[in-house]
Amino acid sequence: DIIVVSDHGAEKADRKFAVNTWLKNKGFLDTKETEKAVRSKLIDKVVDGLVSLGFRSKLAKLNSLYGDLTGEKFKKESLELDSIDWEETEAFSYMIATCRYAGIWINDERFPSPAVEDREEKKQEIKELLEQHGKVEEVLAAEEAFVEKASTFPDLVVKYVEGFKQTANLLSEETGAEDTYMHRKQGFIGLYGDVFDSVPEGAELVDLAPTVLHYLGQEIPAEMD
Repeated sequence: DIIVVSDHGAEKADRKFAVNTWLKNKGFLDTKETEKAVRSKLIDKVVDGLVSLGFRSKLAKLNSLYGDLTGEKFKKESLELDSIDWEETEAFSYMIATCRYAGIWINDERFPSPAVEDREEKKQEIKELLEQHGKVEEVLAAEEAFVEKASTFPDLVVKYVEGFKQTANLLSEETGAEDTYMHRKQGFIGLYGDVFDSVPEGAELVDLAPTVLHYLGQEIPAEMD
């Protein structure tokens, strides 16, 4: 008998949303022009331009060859934390995951140079503005998005419309072209063997562990429901 399961699925992304650029345009984030930040933005523009022209596969091959020769691989630089002017920044995003979701933190007393006194008020202000954006499908507060330990996650979770991926890079425009695949919530499960008749309707990933324990004749802990 065989069970194959993925922790996430995949979907095509042909556009990207630069949430830090949006935050900067709305006055919630400010930057300072460090040498590293200038270099980072220049590299990003070059790489983005080559990708938009269809050179993604060639860049990947060149990067692999470069890695074989030097032992290091080129990594596209993203927004560096030291390019943010923290004393003038009320909110920021620093996520590198390839998905339709972006996380936004409010710069309050939890951080070294806080610029916000009322976190909840600022969260609501940003949430309402994002919900009016045509490329945003949903905006959730951490306590709405996460069952446990919400305080360890971003204050806001932004879900973009289909085809858009998040980027923390500071770009010249809020949205831009992309050509990649990204994670999606819906995954895959495959069951093969005489013991499996069918997958019950409404089955979820959390059902897999107790199912395997039952199949192996082991006791299922009460916390697995």
